[in-house]
Amino acid sequence: MIPDTMPIPTRLRPDLQWSPYASDRPDLWIAHDPIHREHYFFSAVEKAIALHLDGKQSVSAIVQQMRCVDASVTASFVMNLVRRLDQASLLLHRNWRTMKGKRGSKSRRWLAITHSMIAWRLPLLNPSRVIDALVPIGKILFSGWLLAALMAMLVGCVLMLTQRWPELVADFIALQSGLRGDRLLLAAVLLMAIKAMHEFGHALACRTVGADCREMGVFFFFGAPCMYCDVSDAWRVPNRSKRILVSAAGMIAELAIATVACVVWYTNSVPWVQSIALQVMLCCTVVTIFINANPLLRYDGYYILSDALSIPNLAEQGREAWSELWRSWLLGNVRSDSVFRQTALAFYHLASSCYRWFLLAVLVWGGNQWLFHRRLGGFGGVLTAVIVTAVLANLGLGLKSSVSFRNRTEPIRWFRLGFWVFALAILLWMGGTWRFTHPLFSRGVIETAEQVTLYARHSAIVRRAIEDGSFVLDGSTVVSMESPELELKRIQSHGDVNEAKVRLQQAANRSVDDPVASRQLAELEKSMLGMVERAEKLDRESDELQIQTTVQGEFRDRVLERRQSDLSGRSFGQRMRLGTLAQDRPFVERGESLGEILLSKRLRLSTFVNELEIDKCEVGANVNVRLDQMPGVTIQGRVVSISAESLQRTPTMLIGDVLFASTLAGKQADSRPEQTTYSVVIEFDAPNRRPIAKGLASVQIETESKTLLEAWIEKLQQAWRFSQG
Repeated sequence: MIPDTMPIPTRLRPDLQWSPYASDRPDLWIAHDPIHREHYFFSAVEKAIALHLDGKQSVSAIVQQMRCVDASVTASFVMNLVRRLDQASLLLHRNWRTMKGKRGSKSRRWLAITHSMIAWRLPLLNPSRVIDALVPIGKILFSGWLLAALMAMLVGCVLMLTQRWPELVADFIALQSGLRGDRLLLAAVLLMAIKAMHEFGHALACRTVGADCREMGVFFFFGAPCMYCDVSDAWRVPNRSKRILVSAAGMIAELAIATVACVVWYTNSVPWVQSIALQVMLCCTVVTIFINANPLLRYDGYYILSDALSIPNLAEQGREAWSELWRSWLLGNVRSDSVFRQTALAFYHLASSCYRWFLLAVLVWGGNQWLFHRRLGGFGGVLTAVIVTAVLANLGLGLKSSVSFRNRTEPIRWFRLGFWVFALAILLWMGGTWRFTHPLFSRGVIETAEQVTLYARHSAIVRRAIEDGSFVLDGSTVVSMESPELELKRIQSHGDVNEAKVRLQQAANRSVDDPVASRQLAELEKSMLGMVERAEKLDRESDELQIQTTVQGEFRDRVLERRQSDLSGRSFGQRMRLGTLAQDRPFVERGESLGEILLSKRLRLSTFVNELEIDKCEVGANVNVRLDQMPGVTIQGRVVSISAESLQRTPTMLIGDVLFASTLAGKQADSRPEQTTYSVVIEFDAPNRRPIAKGLASVQIETESKTLLEAWIEKLQQAWRFSQG
């Protein structure tokens, strides 16, 4: 430790560029590092102390000079500021280190290496020339009147979507179920293009307000590419409203694209154009709202909130407030003038940390599952262990720095400290001994249920149909139809028979005296037999218009599509049941399906589990089924059988499915599962809405409950066994 009376052997870098944080905040300043292109926030007192660092003055001399500005300045405050400046590489002749600083830098070195392996940046281009050429356009795009017009257009789009909400939901379901193969690649390309426009929006807004954007590139987090744009130079703009505009420019650009896509989807009737427009709308709204606008992550929403609250370094101040909250609770040394502000910042830090940990856990779990299914579970286990160790070590270092008992004169509240240590031990014990189920997730195909389909025997008009879901007995009439054409033919045939009978009687009377009439009598009898057969056939066809059952069960009538038109004259389909449309007397063709008689209320589906997890699946296990055609609806079922032999060919409905990995072996019909897979038959109750046969479903099979430690050991053992054999 250097004595307070000795000169500090370091000085502030003269190339730093100082600028005020905001015109209404004279107590905050920004230091711009032109070499590393970083920005640092300092208070007015910290700036004055930094400017006194010339390599000649001592700590005590700086304290005496600053006492006239702020009486709370102490030697430890000055030394901590010098340490911060030295760690940020803002000092020259960096040979001043405390022993504590050396130990701290070494303890965090391997954490920095681990972080660089997880997340790293790849600079691609300097967009300055392109952005400079687009500045006149940017001044128009980010003008107040155009932003107000954009908000009005967004309100109009919401109203338009509300009018066509059922069709929007139907298109979304169709898009979700069909997102595979080339469509998935198209969605990825659209997302990358939209995010490129997002970052160009930031760069253009930054140049419009007078700052520079010198770098754009790709940021890789766990291998997932994300575009980034360096607009940190906007901190030199003292107008907070302009900085907020720069932070929100990317979202503004995406909302403008979403508005255009909404108009295209609403006014166009070409299916593939509607599908692309819907994908663009989803990418520009859902992804933007839940990621970019989220203030818990260091994206656009974070910087907007930081500027709106006039709190620079919101994350750092939240972390310091959390440490101060711990110290004040354990040591009783409350130093903050605003308890409410410090508490709010502390809880913001807690919420942000929990959310980041949650995202990290999801990414680690997803990456581990991907490696495990490809026989690389050992590598995934080691990688996960390294990440978990790094996170725990980081938490430990943070706790150590926030609750440090060295050089403190305040009495420690040992009862409170013991209480929290005991509570933490209880949580760790519960986390290690709590048993949880690890469900198996797989894809399935709905099998054709045991049923009897009813068909129209003749083209006719539906007059009446019994209610959908009614239980019918053998011989019951379920659909009544009528055919004016058939009825006219039947009446005419009976008239012909009656006329033939009269002519036959007259010929019989004449045959007594006329030999010629005797010969005509035989021809009339033969002709009348043909008329009688035709009349009887038409009678049978008329009786067949009444559809009767030959079995007993539950009746499910057919869903028909009825075309309607909106106010703009655009035609769209509306799906309604046959019984509902019977009052409109719909016409059905011969051989058309009218419904089914379900002999059993339970349905079956075949799901497919890989060899790594099939041992966990047992007959009788409970299952949660989610049908692709019924999003948001969960159906209960159970496992009834497990195949003994592996699946040799991918089912036709699962070829190209995003969630079912398969490989092509020659023709598309020869597609095979990527892994050794076994078929599991599941039986479940039919809901009110009848599922479509051969439809897809996501299946969650419950397994035996295990503790976290048992599940982790079992996964490592399986990974080792499959890697060896």
